[in-house]
Amino acid sequence: MITPSRLSAGLLVAAPALLLSVPLMLAAPAPRAAAAPSPDGARLYLPILGPVARAIDPPAFSRTRGYVEAPFRLALAAPSGTAIRYTLDGSPPTPTRGLVYSAAIPIAETRLVRAIAYRPGSRLPASAVATHSYLFADQILRQPDAPAGFPASWGIPPLLSALGPIAADYGMDPEVTGDPRYAAGLRADLASLPAVSIVTAVEDLFGDRRGIYTNATARGEAWERPASVELIHPDGRAGFQVDAGLRIAGVASRHHQYTIKHSFSLHFRERYGAARLEQPLFGGSAVERFDTLRLRAGFNDSGAYQPWRAQYLRDAWGRASQRAMGWSTPRGRFVQLFLDGLYWGVYELTEEPTAAWAADHEGGREADYDVVKSDARGESGVEDGNRAAYTRLAALDGLVDPVRYRQAEALVDIPQQADYMLLNFYGANRDWPLTNWRAFRNRVTGAPFRFVIWDFETSLDLLAPGHVNYDAAHARDISDGPGVDRLHARLMQNAEYRMVFADRARRQLLDGGPLSAAAASARYLGLATQVERAMVLESARWGDMAIGGLARRDGGALWAAYEAANGRGHPWTRDEEWRAEQQRLQTDFFARRDLELLWQLCDRVLYPPIVAPDLAPPSGADGPALRLVLRPGEGGCPGARRDGQIYFSTDGSDPRLPGSGDPVLPWTGQISHRARRYTGPVRLDGYARVMARMAVEDRGRLLWSALSEASYGRPDLAFGELMYHPPAGDSEFLEIVNRERIGVDLSGYQTRGITYTFPAGSQLPAGGRQVLVQDPEAFARQHPAVAVAGVYTGRLSDAGERLALVDPAGETRIALRYDDAGFWPLAPDGRGHSLVPAEPEAATHEPSDPRAWRASSQPGGSPGRPDPPSPWPSVWIDEVLAHAPEPYEDAVELYNPGPDLADISGWFLGDDPADPRAFRIPDGTLLLPGRYAVFYGRDLRLGLPGPVRLRAAPPAPDAAPARPASLAPTRLGQGLALPATGGRLYLASADRTGRLTGLLQGFDYPAAEAGLSFGRLEMRQAPEVARLDRPSFGVAAPESLEAFRSGSGAPNAAPKVGPVILSEIMYHPAAGGLEYVELQSVASTPSLLHAPSQPESAWRFNQGIDFVFPEGALLAAGGRALVVPIDPERFRGQHGLPAELPIFGPYAGRLANEGEALALARPFVRQETEGGSVVEDAEVYVTVDRVRYDDASPWPVLADGAGASLERRDPERYGDDPDAWLALTAGGTPGRANTVPRSIWLPLVSNRR
Repeated sequence: MITPSRLSAGLLVAAPALLLSVPLMLAAPAPRAAAAPSPDGARLYLPILGPVARAIDPPAFSRTRGYVEAPFRLALAAPSGTAIRYTLDGSPPTPTRGLVYSAAIPIAETRLVRAIAYRPGSRLPASAVATHSYLFADQILRQPDAPAGFPASWGIPPLLSALGPIAADYGMDPEVTGDPRYAAGLRADLASLPAVSIVTAVEDLFGDRRGIYTNATARGEAWERPASVELIHPDGRAGFQVDAGLRIAGVASRHHQYTIKHSFSLHFRERYGAARLEQPLFGGSAVERFDTLRLRAGFNDSGAYQPWRAQYLRDAWGRASQRAMGWSTPRGRFVQLFLDGLYWGVYELTEEPTAAWAADHEGGREADYDVVKSDARGESGVEDGNRAAYTRLAALDGLVDPVRYRQAEALVDIPQQADYMLLNFYGANRDWPLTNWRAFRNRVTGAPFRFVIWDFETSLDLLAPGHVNYDAAHARDISDGPGVDRLHARLMQNAEYRMVFADRARRQLLDGGPLSAAAASARYLGLATQVERAMVLESARWGDMAIGGLARRDGGALWAAYEAANGRGHPWTRDEEWRAEQQRLQTDFFARRDLELLWQLCDRVLYPPIVAPDLAPPSGADGPALRLVLRPGEGGCPGARRDGQIYFSTDGSDPRLPGSGDPVLPWTGQISHRARRYTGPVRLDGYARVMARMAVEDRGRLLWSALSEASYGRPDLAFGELMYHPPAGDSEFLEIVNRERIGVDLSGYQTRGITYTFPAGSQLPAGGRQVLVQDPEAFARQHPAVAVAGVYTGRLSDAGERLALVDPAGETRIALRYDDAGFWPLAPDGRGHSLVPAEPEAATHEPSDPRAWRASSQPGGSPGRPDPPSPWPSVWIDEVLAHAPEPYEDAVELYNPGPDLADISGWFLGDDPADPRAFRIPDGTLLLPGRYAVFYGRDLRLGLPGPVRLRAAPPAPDAAPARPASLAPTRLGQGLALPATGGRLYLASADRTGRLTGLLQGFDYPAAEAGLSFGRLEMRQAPEVARLDRPSFGVAAPESLEAFRSGSGAPNAAPKVGPVILSEIMYHPAAGGLEYVELQSVASTPSLLHAPSQPESAWRFNQGIDFVFPEGALLAAGGRALVVPIDPERFRGQHGLPAELPIFGPYAGRLANEGEALALARPFVRQETEGGSVVEDAEVYVTVDRVRYDDASPWPVLADGAGASLERRDPERYGDDPDAWLALTAGGTPGRANTVPRSIWLPLVSNRR
């Protein structure tokens, strides 16, 4: 027994709603906790004894955050019995601080409204603070130099304290905002990027003692301040608000004498609200959870440091380039920042490479990762985890020794290291490698370190002659650099590393690679386009910033020259400096940097003097019988040899045997036994991975070119097993199978639904299987002998979701939408089994079809190997009758579609998936292929009675007579009732003792009209439960109950259609068009759109859209009606429709452009068997017609935004069949006869001459 004395005082709550009589709650008296009186008279009680106290909801705002054009009055609302306090100065209100809300607040200028709800006199904590920023564009553009409430100075700089306080800078420069070139477009400039509004107490930003901006060089958690963070979309789309910790970020950029525009970091912690921000911040990224974010001000690449070279893009370009090269790197997006309502300029909101970031992008848990970085002294510090492995890596030397080199390969990802060095060499990054680097590894999986581009600002030709850090000898050539902790220099001791480096250089620099001139330039222009308009506002805010002493010192003579040419205090602007530098980069840097770097690598013996082969057609080509041509390529080192022999493979293997060369002499190596000598064009059938090199003979050795590689065709990959809902303590897993005869390179492939990116070099061998897991430790306990290829982030949905595997180009290679309902196997839904392909059905059905899957043969599944054959025969529930007037009764029909005899003795039928053992199928129940078994209501309710008749339907001419199987009396089952208002029905396998053995399948069936059954309908995409035109249990139109019971099964009748159908659906109209739904009567008499004896009990749409038909609504026999989203008469006028056409509306909601279920339903009518009385149930609805349309094939795709509607071809066809619909007529045919397709005869085209 739990007593108050055994619970901590922290669990006690005080609220009137919790007053309970403790003795009534306990089996025996227990010592009472001392109950301290509270102002409202409540006493303290244990929440375990009664309802948990609910937190007070924060106030609701009548208008959400965003940009504002005109004054308005803001109303706040809070729960009954609470009061509201609010502030307008950025500080958080409390129950004793702030203005008491009593009437709507006038908002006539930029306001930061923060409000709480609280219960006066109560000990209940106040609500969370709600914050909404209202930003007036006119006020932003006229932002003054001395805004009210903000200090005139920002403290004394520690490095140059003799200069005294730093003058604050707040204003927008009227020279820019008033410039005719910019003035007319300023509002559009403001709306060109999302806004981030940070709201906190002014004292926390600019106070002498605790202000983080004033004391910008102060570091650590002591200098973190609580703040509200809002994302505001200028177009009015919903953003978000979250509370976080705010810090100044950076190293040198913290000093006011370098810049007074500082960077920030945002830290999400439970003490502020949420431990993670969960928002889709970065397009194209599956990661939507963040523990920290950076707001990068630009520093070295900004107008404050070197206006003549300022772009604000260099770091973003570096990270985007590393991502394009195939590696994980922090993503970012540009925003306009506001601090306590003041415009603060253009920032880049980015991820930060921490352990949490690594886990989110690479898989695993945050605690699994080591993250090391350069510290303020240029040494390797620790961001997360420990540096034990990095210390071993830093100490490795003498790597010409193959053993030591293999040790290095285990500690650093060699291809990734080569690409990291290439990118820094390409950018001529001058503020590296002593500083500005981070590296991470998964310690648990033993993964090697990978290095991340971070703070790439001093790159892409940033420094010019005259800058203190300019080095004329290395202006654009740092290819002799040793790398971080001399790692690159030590690796170069081994010739194998040089070969890998050359291969990566060819991939990245040539043939359209990420660092080729066109690709690098396009990436930069794409970023520039994002910020071009906002640069006008950035220059207005900071273009006239006073130049700090340290920035002036570093700039040296450059500042003197700039000011001599432009005048001291000349404001930096977009059209002059920013665009001029962008143009210079395009014409002078990107246009020739790829070949320039390649020749530098040739000089450093990092690229071989042998041309690599060119492959035609280009990589990615697809089609039957491709013709592969190899020839000596263009480019490469000056004077490179072209007289060698080309060797190649089509299975992804290197024609040069890896590791076979001299460890000292570069480019040597032996021919692989899998290589082929190229002698002429090669025919490619199906998927192929071509690897080719040229080899030349030199003094008895073969010297090799860099590697040329290409992939052709689509690899045949599949999801081989899915453990999506394991029992508690076990791990989820996902298995990927290669069904090709050759290996598949999965480098850069990404999962969707869960988050995992296959690292460079990920190879899936022919016929191989790779297993991704969610919890490696739990998985290892259950499957200790199974290798784990990777650890993903996120969870597989227990309720089903879409999973996909996409290649580096973003093309979907595998897609699966699984479910835990319908006809999907149910044993994998938390009952220990996994989903595995059903053979041979998987070969003939789409991956998202439940017929393609079954439960694994054994609990736990079989990751890493094929699943054993299914131990269960193929039997399913084929039909159910639950609303049965005389001469019918409830009935369930089973069917064996398989090729083998099915012994289902001792199996169960039930309505509870947790324990489906309600009715035990009798011993001796054997189903021959194609045969049925029917169980009737009297037996189902008792759990045991009567004979079960079995026969084939239709019977084969030579079929043996059916033999009844008797039901032996038993009490294992408790009986099964089939509710007429809808229910669930399951079939479960069991052994002779009644123990469930793994097969569990079934479906939900809805309410139905009296005398109509539901049956399994085999559709092209997936089976579904359909309302049948009549019961089909083996006896048509029985005259008595006994006659009905004599049936032993038959093929299902056709699905019932009508009396009213959905005849046309305009779900995604062309721009400017309107949705609508058309109904058509297929009955011979008028259809009352309400229950016959209750006119107020109306028909309605209960899926897709929400609409209830008005009282008296009627649809004439064969007539049509429309249901529309706007006023019906307005719709009639816009479409020129006749007055006699019934139009109903407006409906609520919208039709989903991506597809959904749309259903018309009417109130349930119960036909009682005694006396034939009719009883209506207004709470239960019977589906009259339902269509589950989609925006993808096999549904007509012209209905998806191209202007056509979905039109039903034939009113008698079943509506859920995609083949029953067409989309041909622009604008649709609302209220008119549907389009009739006509045959079009096309001339035969021949290429014969």
